[in-house]
Amino acid sequence: MWMFLAALVSLQMYFVWELLAVFALFAVGFAAIAFAVGSLYMLHRGWALAVERIADSRHPVMVAMRQGIGRGAHRGEPASGYGGHAAGHRHDRRRGAQNDSASGFCASPLGS
Repeated sequence: MWMFLAALVSLQMYFVWELLAVFALFAVGFAAIAFAVGSLYMLHRGWALAVERIADSRHPVMVAMRQGIGRGAHRGEPASGYGGHAAGHRHDRRRGAQNDSASGFCASPLGS
């Protein structure tokens, strides 16, 4: 009878130890997933802050980009106030535009 009780107690202790081990593994897995999600969130927030600061900067490149956006410069048309026709013209082969380079010279004899 005592042997049976000792076996029963040892089995219960084994079960408790197994539950503790599974809980520890679950905690480690949860911490790893939480760390990965937190890292991705912080990378996203850092990227958003960097882009916001760059967009708000007074750097000449950013000023030129802001003045060109929405005025046709991205569609092959010159941005207003930037060198007129010769410097602002871009060749657009999709819509049958003129064969002029950005410098204003005619196309080379090699191009069609």
